[in-house]
Amino acid sequence: MRPKWTFSIDLDGILCISGPPEKYPVAKPISENIKKVNKLYDFGYNVVINTSRSWGHYDMTKSWLKHHGVKHTELVMGKVLAHYYVDDKNATLDEVMQKFNDTVQGDYDGEVRELQETN
Repeated sequence: MRPKWTFSIDLDGILCISGPPEKYPVAKPISENIKKVNKLYDFGYNVVINTSRSWGHYDMTKSWLKHHGVKHTELVMGKVLAHYYVDDKNATLDEVMQKFNDTVQGDYDGEVRELQETN
C-alpha cells in the first residue's frame, strides 16, 4: 500500500500573488499552480493550504480558495507537519515535484510527470 503523502502548500506567492491584507479578497490567482495542486488532491494526497495570514482572515481566505476552485484537505493559518513544503520562501512547486520524483521513484513516476506537464 502506498503512503498517503501530505503536501503543505503556501497560499501567498504560490497560489496567488502576494499583497497587503486589504488586497487578500481580490488576490490574483496563479492558475498553473492551482491546477498542479488540484492534481495532487485528485491523486489522493493530503493537500494542506498553509498561510501566515492571521486567523482573522480565515473565512475570507476559505472563500477565496472556494471561488478559485482550489481543492484542499485543510486550511491552516500557521505551519503544519508535512512530507513536502511548497512555500515561496523555500522552493517552487516544480522544484518540490522534482524532488518528490527523485525521492520516491517507481510507483509515482506517472503522477509526477503528469503534474509537471500540468499548465
